[in-house]
Amino acid sequence: DGVGTTGAPESACSVTCGEGHPSAPGLVVIINKVESSDGGWSSWSKWSTCSVTCGSRGSIHRYRSCNSPPPAADGKPCEGSSQNTRACKAHVPCPVNGQWSEWSEWSDCSVSCGTGLRMRRRACDNPPPQHGGNHCDRTDAAEVQTHSCTADIANCPVNGGWSEWGDWGPCHTPDCITENAPAYSFRQRSCNAPLPQHKGAMCQGTFLNDGLCAQAINCKVDGNWGEWSEWGCREFVASRKRLCDSPPPSRGGKKCPQKDKDVLIREDDEKRFLEICPKKNGAKKEDGRFDDEDSVGGSGSGAGLGSGDGLEDEDLAADD
Repeated sequence: DGVGTTGAPESACSVTCGEGHPSAPGLVVIINKVESSDGGWSSWSKWSTCSVTCGSRGSIHRYRSCNSPPPAADGKPCEGSSQNTRACKAHVPCPVNGQWSEWSEWSDCSVSCGTGLRMRRRACDNPPPQHGGNHCDRTDAAEVQTHSCTADIANCPVNGGWSEWGDWGPCHTPDCITENAPAYSFRQRSCNAPLPQHKGAMCQGTFLNDGLCAQAINCKVDGNWGEWSEWGCREFVASRKRLCDSPPPSRGGKKCPQKDKDVLIREDDEKRFLEICPKKNGAKKEDGRFDDEDSVGGSGSGAGLGSGDGLEDEDLAADD
């Protein structure tokens, strides 16, 4: 560019720029001189979009080129930067995942005697979860950790506790003479649920409880039999009676046990029958009675039980 020749054969120039001379004699070379020019910036491009979609820590950029004009020959390059940057922020905040704080110091033992617990805590606040961020991970440990501890005093005092009340005892009255006198029953409990230990306090209150009741058993009078009457004898039967009057039952007492009549059939025990009724061993009279057929004796509880023989028809019927 800028080099011309006249007529003669072409020959190499002694320089590659500026003014020189042909390397071969007799050849004239004309070189046009190129002028230098400094470079110039193009216009700035449009700003780029923000580099983040949430939060405020983004940036935007724009660019320009050193081509208006580009530097030529010995011209200077463009001064300054080809890039321009500014901070930007998105319209929505970014989610923030929660992070655990450091563990607190272990607490004192929870008890002053015996076995207790120590605890330490941490919080999901370093930072706390925000704008839909995840909560702290609980797979490794929860918010609270505990471990057992033993106080300086190994055995704690144990205060006594009352057991349940026992069953009511028998009904008693201090006055068996007065009609409808008040009667009482008692029940107990024990200070063993638990027993007081290691200088623990005894149970408060009373171990005995009383209440009103009916039918005092200490005033009941059970009936008891009186003496047997003398035997009353008939031809084939002997009988005697007794009364439940020594004493009779009272105030809910029990009746006399067993029967109040004793009947002996001659056929069942002839020997004993004749011992009881020896007069029945004589001859029969015309009316079918034996000689001297009267009741044996006539005194005692229940004496005189029949028409002279100590046996009524209903007595026989009752003992059949």
